[in-house]
Amino acid sequence: MAARPVRGDAPAAPRAKRRAASAAARVVARTADILAEGPVWDGARGRLRWVDIERGLMHSTTASGDDLRTLRFDERIGSFALRDGGYIVALERGIALCDDEGGALRRVFVNPETPGTTRFNDGKCDPAGRFYAGTLDLAFQRPLGSLYCVEADLQGRRIFADVIIGNGLAWSADGTRMYFADSGRRRVDCFAYDAERGVASARRTFVDTAAWPGVPDGATVSADGLYWLAMYDGGCIVAVDPEGRVARRIELPVARPTCCAFGGDQLATLFVTCAADAPGVRDPAWADASVLALEVGARGLPAVAFRAAPGP
Repeated sequence: MAARPVRGDAPAAPRAKRRAASAAARVVARTADILAEGPVWDGARGRLRWVDIERGLMHSTTASGDDLRTLRFDERIGSFALRDGGYIVALERGIALCDDEGGALRRVFVNPETPGTTRFNDGKCDPAGRFYAGTLDLAFQRPLGSLYCVEADLQGRRIFADVIIGNGLAWSADGTRMYFADSGRRRVDCFAYDAERGVASARRTFVDTAAWPGVPDGATVSADGLYWLAMYDGGCIVAVDPEGRVARRIELPVARPTCCAFGGDQLATLFVTCAADAPGVRDPAWADASVLALEVGARGLPAVAFRAAPGP
């Protein structure tokens, strides 16, 4: 199996202590994605990459939205990371390596959970280049999912289970803290993280979002240490400081932001992927917007690529 290239209801969230000097959104891509997710800035090529989970697509454009390119996979794709010569992709039924055009697909880890109950979702590389990806319950209710890790030797392992909807993966700039959100529990946890050994420990609640609008989805970390969290069905991005305090809240013209990532020149633009809005929720002018860009006065960290061990 290979990808085919295609061209072409809750209380208000806590009040933010400060707002972005400029948070006017612009549309980067109007690809009418069903569930745009997992934005990654490919700095070496100057391109933003993201997926439409439901249609099995991986898109890319320049920072301004020009030169749209699309790869099509034969199953849903939850997330991906860059690697030398291509990508590591979290497909519905497992994790695989592929080349730049989505071909030469080589599955390296099969989803061990009962077929038809879960799929892979949010994923990202840790500071050492391991690829982490979580699974979710297809009914969005049961704790059937887990967080998995694929090591440099392409061996996969379960980090922990009891996950409803795995999301919000990110690491602090110094690599000593890992973040993980369970959208089904409306909570973000943090862990002490040993990047050398790939060990997460001392799990604790980082922020409970039960009183916020929407549910916690994908996230990123800025160079100043803030954790930027997309609130699906909440119509906003919330930035949280390392102590778990809300530092900023940025309202969006769409109801369903799914994830965010910094990119562009000096990693100073926040790109936000969006799911299709429910009819009538927000301004119809934004209905087909799949990726937004905002200047929020912060800079991000470079995306970490998957670092596989040299082959024989």
